[in-house]
This record gives sequence, structure tokens and C-alpha cells, in this order.
Amino acid sequence: GMNFTVQSGGKLELTGPNGFYVAGGATTWGTTNNKYSFLAGSTVEYSATANQSVLARANFNPATLPNYDYWNLVISGSGTKTILTTGLLGVRGNLTINSPAVLDQNVNSPDIVIGGNWTNWNQSGFTQSTNLLKKVYFQGIGTAPTTPVQTITCPGGEIFTNLWIAKAVNASVKLLSPVTVNNILQLGVGNSANWGILELNSNSLTLENP
Repeated sequence: GMNFTVQSGGKLELTGPNGFYVAGGATTWGTTNNKYSFLAGSTVEYSATANQSVLARANFNPATLPNYDYWNLVISGSGTKTILTTGLLGVRGNLTINSPAVLDQNVNSPDIVIGGNWTNWNQSGFTQSTNLLKKVYFQGIGTAPTTPVQTITCPGGEIFTNLWIAKAVNASVKLLSPVTVNNILQLGVGNSANWGILELNSNSLTLENP
């Protein structure tokens, strides 16, 4: 087996069409006896000038280490970057989508959990899932670090199918651009101590009829 770690301040840039390449052309690295760890402050960037597969939590053998989710994730280059699994894409830091690349949540419909800021170059840079059970989930606990204020930035306005916000006490998500939610906006989670504070910050929030 092997241990693969991206250290704090380190960056792993993936330029091949399969992202993490495996001999024989498989689209996921083997998880048998292997451990993957993305430490605080590290960055993984998918930057091919073509379509790529973006590996998610299940592809990194999450039973092995607590740092199996990305810290900062950057989507760049061009083409569509499709999240590979149906489970969960975890980003403990910031998720950034740069022009003209596209992050696709729709093909496999995973949940996306983010602990930092969401920055998208344009509304067309994110293809949201049409599965009404899937969400983009902003949190500051558990999978993600405690971030007092997370932001959503997308010139022209971002669109989510379901948007969930559940953070620690007195922590919030602030809009830096307009946001449309096509199905459910959920603030807080049940009777837990997770708060759901959304600061509009003079931006519009539109709730559509699914």
C-alpha cells in the first residue's frame, strides 16, 4: 500500500482526462491498503483543457484517514469536470470554478458539502443536479472546518437545486451575488445546534416552485 498526502500549502494539479490516472486507464486510484490525505491549506486543481472526472469521497477510501475530503478544490482549464460518484463531494475549504470550465453535479448527482467559500466565474460554470433529493450543503462543522462567514460569489447569480445551511452558533453564509434555489432552501438541521443564517447582503434570493 501507499500513503499519499498533499501538505498544507501544497498543490496537486491534474491535467489528464481521468484526473487521478491509474495504469490501465481506470478513473480511480486503488483503495486497497492505500491512504489519501489532503491537509489543511492544501489545494487540488483539475485543469485539463478537456473533460475530466473529479474524484469524490468514496474514491479515496474514507475509512483510512480523517483528511480524505479535499481542502481547497479548483476547477479550471476547459471542458466539463464531472463528479465521479453518487455519494458526496467534500470540500473542507474553498471551491473555485474558473472560466470557462464547468463543474457537473447532474450526471451522478452527488451531494456537495463545502466548508469555505463558493466562487463560480459564471452561472454556466456549474450544472446543478436535477435530482430533488440532492443538495449543496454549507457547514462549518464535521466534514468542514469552522468558518464564521462563508460566501457565495457568482456574477449573474448562482442556481442551486437544494441549498442547505447548517453552521455553528453565530456563523453564517453571506451572498456576494444573487442566488436562486429551484427546490428547497433549508436553514439549520432539525433540533441540532447547527444554525442556518443566510445574509442576503443586498442581493436577491429567489425560491422557485420545483
